[in-house]
Amino acid sequence: MKEKPLVTWRELRENFDKEISEQIRMGDLRESSARVYNRTSDQFERFLEHKKKSALLQDITEDVATEFREDRINQMAASKR
Repeated sequence: MKEKPLVTWRELRENFDKEISEQIRMGDLRESSARVYNRTSDQFERFLEHKKKSALLQDITEDVATEFREDRINQMAASKR
């Protein structure tokens, strides 16, 4: 049986960016929405690097997503002070 290749967050992101570009080109997505998606993706990538989390998709669990969400909430609250 052939093993599935391990896919990283960065590879997923590259494919996502291509899809977003295509949706913008076709008029199915606004540039402003793409900027929000890109900003969130950039923040998630920095979170993975800062927290030294694995960037393999198989390791990005619901717990990792929850930790990212909580981290973002804390950052936003701190910036309002």
